[in-house]
Amino acid sequence: MKISSLLLAVALGASSSMAAADNLVVNGSFEIFPGTLNQNGQTWGQFSTLDGWQQIGSNPDSFEIQLATNYQKSPTASGTYPAFNPSSSDGSAHYLEINANRLDKVGQTITTVIGQSYTFKFDYSGRSDSGTTNGIPNNSKVNVYWDNHSLANLDELPNSGWKIFTYTVKATSTSTQFEFDSVGPTENPSYGSYLDAVSVTAVPEPETYGMMMVGLGLMGFMVRRRNNKEV
Repeated sequence: MKISSLLLAVALGASSSMAAADNLVVNGSFEIFPGTLNQNGQTWGQFSTLDGWQQIGSNPDSFEIQLATNYQKSPTASGTYPAFNPSSSDGSAHYLEINANRLDKVGQTITTVIGQSYTFKFDYSGRSDSGTTNGIPNNSKVNVYWDNHSLANLDELPNSGWKIFTYTVKATSTSTQFEFDSVGPTENPSYGSYLDAVSVTAVPEPETYGMMMVGLGLMGFMVRRRNNKEV
């Protein structure tokens, strides 16, 4: 094999690995849960376990999965909850309400590489029927942690809709925990803090970008040489 062809293959492999970065989060879209939604017309359900996820703290609560209104039966039918979001943030059917029966804390422990940077991304929303207290909206509030370090303090209105949050973080050990600690609304603690599309992906190292640029340069050179031969 020619050296140029070998370099091109390696560079294209690097480019492909960048495009297909693995999500280290298990069940980040909350489409996997043990059983069926069995409450109030099957629009939501609570489960003691949820694939990939942990209830954090000494008094674990349930995991509440909700079915987006676009996937529910007729809005006039019994058991339909119009206050739920129209869809999950990625357009699928389900998402997590962190506050099942109270203000809860959930998270995952993932395998990481010491010194490696990661993109930590998730979608978050308030709940439209969480109400008001003395005329003030009962906002959904969550504190986000990466490896026990505070990353964000989010405060979203009940009708906020889905918002995307993206952070660059670094691993300091081979095992890293991230957490979503719901701290509001305290006035209506079983409502709100919707979560979806959680992902953690490795940030490509500079040499990976370098190999990709080499590949693109070689491709351009080979195309130009082929065109010159055809003239």
